[in-house]
Amino acid sequence: MANAKMPSPFKVRGKWRGQVSLKNGQRPSKDFETYRDAKQYISDTLSERKTEHKPRLGGPTQTTLTEALTYYAGLYTVNKGGARAELNRINHYREGAGFQPLSIVLDDKGAKALQESPRKRGPSAFENHNVERRAVRQATYQRIAKLARMMCSTLSKADIRELMADMEREGLSASSIQKEVALLRHVFNMAITEWNWLGFSNPAEGIKLGKSNQRFVFVTPAQEAALWKALGECDNPYVGHWVALALETTLRPGSMNALRWDQTDLENRVAFTPSKTGPVPVALSQTAVKVLQNMPRSACGKVFPMSANAMDLAWDGARIKAGLPTLRLADLRHLSATRYARRGLTAPQLQKMLGHKSMTMAQVYINLVQNDMLDALDRVESSASVYSIAPLEGQSAADVQKARRSERLAQAVAKKVLAKGSASPNAADNASAVAKMATETAPDTALEKGPEEALRASLAADLSAQADQAPTYPVAEKDAEHITEAPRATGTDAAQPFEPRTSGRVIHVQFGKRG
Repeated sequence: MANAKMPSPFKVRGKWRGQVSLKNGQRPSKDFETYRDAKQYISDTLSERKTEHKPRLGGPTQTTLTEALTYYAGLYTVNKGGARAELNRINHYREGAGFQPLSIVLDDKGAKALQESPRKRGPSAFENHNVERRAVRQATYQRIAKLARMMCSTLSKADIRELMADMEREGLSASSIQKEVALLRHVFNMAITEWNWLGFSNPAEGIKLGKSNQRFVFVTPAQEAALWKALGECDNPYVGHWVALALETTLRPGSMNALRWDQTDLENRVAFTPSKTGPVPVALSQTAVKVLQNMPRSACGKVFPMSANAMDLAWDGARIKAGLPTLRLADLRHLSATRYARRGLTAPQLQKMLGHKSMTMAQVYINLVQNDMLDALDRVESSASVYSIAPLEGQSAADVQKARRSERLAQAVAKKVLAKGSASPNAADNASAVAKMATETAPDTALEKGPEEALRASLAADLSAQADQAPTYPVAEKDAEHITEAPRATGTDAAQPFEPRTSGRVIHVQFGKRG
């Protein structure tokens, strides 16, 4: 049978496009400046398809998201410094699809490998906390379970965006959302570049992520005392030593768990440990040396002969017992860095201790401490300014606000009455009476209006009841003419005559716009 004719490039928007139709229905294409390059692309694509370079897992049309994540975990995650955190996110999809979670183990040759294992139950307090956490994130876990069962070829940007919306709506941090999308994006990028998923479009590519806030943790002396008390009650005697050494060395949890005695030199006060940024020497403080000297040594050679999961479970029980359920093991690194900055370590020294390649984060801790001016403020407190602020005396802020606005309104009314009736010998007394009456009778709804409307609302009833019986209030002839010609404030076109009247303590006033 004759071979099928090779497709030819064609012009699209001034460029030559090479496009190939594959048996799986995909049509990968690429644009080039020259016809020759486009032709070569077609030839290379077809040649690759005819060789043994078949897509891993059968390609995106035959692979669910869970299968892709599991394959990715075995190739990449298992060897990462932050493997446990990433594997935990992958396990959410596995459990959502009905599979057991994966855990990292060492094979016969000491190499890392993955194996399925059911989740171990932790302390009852932690299990209750975990149940409550899942209860408030039901939509997120349901969305993950839905995506986990979908074929990769059917995933779209809208699916990823809906997952992000659920996570944000249920209170997950911007950092957690970023890590979730970054994981999916990298899985699909590896599928395209290394798994031979030709023609597949990354659904997580191009999605803009929000900026995450830096997490800083502060623990009061009372909280720290409660934490150490809870740590002292742990069954495992290594837990307290683990926390103390973490605070003295600023090491990440993974690096702490990897410490070995044959890589620790107490005499020269240095320990070598793998870290997220590669193997680094860790300078040991005198306190750190004392902590290590007082620890029992295990025959396995590890400084802390327990699994990471065992440490997590012990920590979860201790932090909940101490009343600090949100304090993470990773937060000990932030607490330690802040304390060393307070003790006077410079940014370069702190950078080296943290094992960072840049000084950015070290400078953040330095600035954080420089902004902590409590001691300096206390020293100058004796010469501080004195402020006179009236206490609320049991009243609510809303009641005080209403009373002050009513008083301000009354003062404005009195000032206007004095200006209008300054010729009267009783003007001051009448203005005082108006101010008092306005203060006592102004309803709450009137306070939301302007001064003229507020006054009208507060005195309308009294004006209506006494207008006919009140005697004429004497005014100067010039002032009377002005008031007669003034149009009403209600906006009527024709000017209406008005005769100011008074009855008892209340002056009847009509405000108007000057002609």
